[in-house]
Amino acid sequence: MMESIIEAKEYHKDIPLLLLKDTTGSIHSIFQNGLNIRVGDGLIFIGSLKNGRLPFGIHTGEDDIQQLLYIAHKQPYVKIEKDSLLFVEENKTLTLDLRKGTAFFYPIEKKDKTKEYFPSFSLFLERLMLEDKTIGIEELSIVEFLEDYVQDTPDKDKELIRKLYQLMDAVFSDDPIFIEQTLRYFLGRGSGLTPSGDDLLVGALAINQYSNAFHSSFMDGMKKILQTSSVTTDVSKAYLESALQGKYSSVIANMVNDIAEINSEKIVQHFQELVNVGHSSGIDSAFGILIGMLAIRRKSE
Repeated sequence: MMESIIEAKEYHKDIPLLLLKDTTGSIHSIFQNGLNIRVGDGLIFIGSLKNGRLPFGIHTGEDDIQQLLYIAHKQPYVKIEKDSLLFVEENKTLTLDLRKGTAFFYPIEKKDKTKEYFPSFSLFLERLMLEDKTIGIEELSIVEFLEDYVQDTPDKDKELIRKLYQLMDAVFSDDPIFIEQTLRYFLGRGSGLTPSGDDLLVGALAINQYSNAFHSSFMDGMKKILQTSSVTTDVSKAYLESALQGKYSSVIANMVNDIAEINSEKIVQHFQELVNVGHSSGIDSAFGILIGMLAIRRKSE
């Protein structure tokens, strides 16, 4: 049997632990720039850095990815050995070897009690206003929402705007029914592998990772729904569960860490990297970051 080895360039630091949990995996979904593999009750993404370094990702070169995709289209199962994934097709084995790769982790720094909450809030807001995009849930203009927010005259006729204000209240609530009703509106709402409502929630959770301001009941409520209900896609669930564990993509972690700094030199670069993710995933996550910050500002006022 012919054997070829592909060496992973980078992988999230928790991937080796996930590989120890099973001896086989299955192809979950295939894209132009990579694929997802189901291992136990978790997902592993193998692909490019197009959307940044992912909290459950293995990243390698474009040519290597195309070789993996070729076999993945033909063979639905993957063998797992320590630090390796084996793609077997008839008389050929293609091994993805992690041993020479670099482990990564992009933590969101915790708020220093001596600092104000969001030193670069205005810089982030400026980038959002200049981008002037709509979020994917109901094509809501971010600028339109901000104008309503500043004037404190939200358009109560729009369900999404009402729900956004409810979300800003729910993150501090200890009422499990209110929390569940609010979360169920956003979870799974929108189209695609990561629906817009989920991307928004991941952005908001990233702000809590920095601030630790949200009520524990809100976090517990989301965990319970994800564990007991099929409310969204497998891929989106993987991002949400990673976020609840404090694990985020590099583009989100970089953005929140920039907001926590005074006049970050890379905020423009990192903002653009974030909003360029997916069709609307990046801008939805950026809007979620905004909602998380606005919720905290409203409470403090």
